Amino acid sequence: ANQTVSAIKYGNLIFSTNNGSVVKTMADSSFVIAGNLTSNVGSGEAILIVANANIVVNKNVTIGAATTFIAGASTHTFAGNFAVDGTFTGGTSTVYFNGINSILGGSGTFNCNNFTVASTAKVTLNKSISVTGNLVVNGVFITTGNKVSFAGSAPSSINGTAGLVTFDDLEQNKTNTTTTLLIPVVITSEFILTEGIFYTSASAILTINDNATATSGTSTSFVDGPIKKIGNDGFVFPLGDGNYWARLEIGAPTSVTDAYTAQYFAEAYNNTSAMSATSSPILNNVSVVEYWICDRSFGSSNVSVKLYWEDAVRSGIKDFSSDLVVADWDGSAWENAGQEAIEEADQGNITSKVVSSFSPFTFGSKKGYSPLPIKLLTFDVAKKNGAVELTWITATELNNDYFTIERSFNASEFSPIAIVDGAGNSAQNLCYRFKDEHPFIGTSYYRLKQTDFDGKYSYSTIRSVVYENENFTFNVYNDFTSSGNVTLELKEGEGKVLEIRIYDIQGNKIYESVETFFQTESRKIDVTLTSGIYLTVVSIGNKQMKKKLMVN
Repeated sequence: ANQTVSAIKYGNLIFSTNNGSVVKTMADSSFVIAGNLTSNVGSGEAILIVANANIVVNKNVTIGAATTFIAGASTHTFAGNFAVDGTFTGGTSTVYFNGINSILGGSGTFNCNNFTVASTAKVTLNKSISVTGNLVVNGVFITTGNKVSFAGSAPSSINGTAGLVTFDDLEQNKTNTTTTLLIPVVITSEFILTEGIFYTSASAILTINDNATATSGTSTSFVDGPIKKIGNDGFVFPLGDGNYWARLEIGAPTSVTDAYTAQYFAEAYNNTSAMSATSSPILNNVSVVEYWICDRSFGSSNVSVKLYWEDAVRSGIKDFSSDLVVADWDGSAWENAGQEAIEEADQGNITSKVVSSFSPFTFGSKKGYSPLPIKLLTFDVAKKNGAVELTWITATELNNDYFTIERSFNASEFSPIAIVDGAGNSAQNLCYRFKDEHPFIGTSYYRLKQTDFDGKYSYSTIRSVVYENENFTFNVYNDFTSSGNVTLELKEGEGKVLEIRIYDIQGNKIYESVETFFQTESRKIDVTLTSGIYLTVVSIGNKQMKKKLMVN
C-alpha cells in the first residue's frame, strides 16, 4: 500500500510490494539509514519512491526493476555501492558520494542533477549516467568505458579539487545552454557534441588523448575556448566563438606524443595590414572577420592546416579560385601558407601546404578578390535630435563600391533604406554617417551591406536602437471575417494625419493609405488578407510605429 516513511534512524530500509503499484513518500525532514536502502518488486508490481528531504545511506543502495526513485530538491549522501535497475531521477537534488570505493552500476537509468565526489571518496562507473547540473570531483572518479552525458536545459559545470577529470566518453547534449569547464578535462575515447556550447579556458582546457575522437560540432554545438589534441591522427577541432561555429583541421602528425592546441576567435587579429615579403606571392590582404590559433605545444611534426568557413558570406569568401589561400602569422607579418585543396561551397574549407610555423591562421588573398574588402573598425547607431544616426569607420577599403543601409523590425527581415558610396580603395581611416529620419517606434535593427565593384557583397554585425513616442500608440487586430478585414485603433490621435502601410512576411507592401483621425477611435481598414503574419506600419510626421498582425 502507499506509505509515508517516518524520519527516524533505520538499520536497513527495504521497500516491497505485492499489491500492484505503490508510492513510498519519504519524510519531510532528514533521516539516516545505517545499513542498506533496497527496493524489491515482484512481477507485475511497481514502486515510486519520492524524497522530500536529505537522506543519508551508510551502506548500499539497490533500486530494483520497476522502481522509480525521485530525488526531489535535497542532498542525498551515499557511502556504498549504488545499483539502479529501475530509474533514478535527480530533479534539482545533489547526490554526494563519500565512500572509499563506491561502484555505480545496474541495468536501469541514472539521471541526476548535481553529482559530487567527496575528497576522500572513489566512485567507479559501471554504467553510463546523465548529469543535468554540476559535476564536482574532489576525490577519484573512474568512468571505465562508460559515457557521462551533460543534458537538460540548465547550465552545467565541471569543477572540483581533483586537479583534472578523465572521461572515457563525454557527451554535451544541453538544449540552448552550456557546460563550462572550471578544471581541466581529458577524453580517452570519444567527445560527442550533440547540442549546446562547451566552454573551456587556458586554465581549464579540454584535452583529446591519442586515438580518442571528437565529433566536429554543429552550428548549435561546439567548443568555445581552447582544445588540445595529442597523438598521430589527423583531427578536426570542433571550435566556435559566441554564435559562430568555425572548425580547424590538422593533418596527421608523425608521433603519438605530438600535441597541438587550437582556438577560434570571431574577430580580426590585432594586425591585419603587415604582409611578409619572404613568402611568394606576397599577400594582398587577410581576413578582418576571424582568425584561429593553432600552436604545436609538444613535438616537432609539420602538418597541413585546414580552415573551414560555415557561411561564405559572413566570412567574406567571395572567390573560390587560387587567389584564396591560408595565411600564417610569422610573429611580425602574414605569410602565404598556400592552397593545396579547396572545397568550393557556401560551407567549405581550404587546406594549406605543410607548415612548420604554428601561430595564428586566417584566410588570405593574393590579389584582393577575397576575403572582406573592408576592415570595419566601428559601426554604431544612436538616437539624435528626433532621428537615428548611424556612423561607421573603415580602416582599409579594397574595391569597395557602396554600402547599403538596411533596417528591420525583428532582426531577421531587412529592407534597404539608403545607399552610401564607398571609397573604392583606401588605406586610411574613413568615417561615414547617415541619419534615419523615420525610425520605427520601438526597436529598429540596422546592418550594413557592403558591395564590391564586381557585385559581391558581405554584411556587418547588427546594431539596434530603441525609439519611443509616448503620446502616440495604436493597436491593430483581425476581424476574423471571410474577407480578412482588419481594424486599426488609434490612441491620442485627434487631428492626426497618418500613413498606414501593411507588409507581408516577405516584406512586400500589400496596402497603403493616408487617413485623418479626429479623435481616439477604431476604424476598419478595407483590405483582404489571407492567413499569415503581417507587419502594420503607421507613420505620423517623421515618426513610425509598427505592430505585428496575425490573420488566421
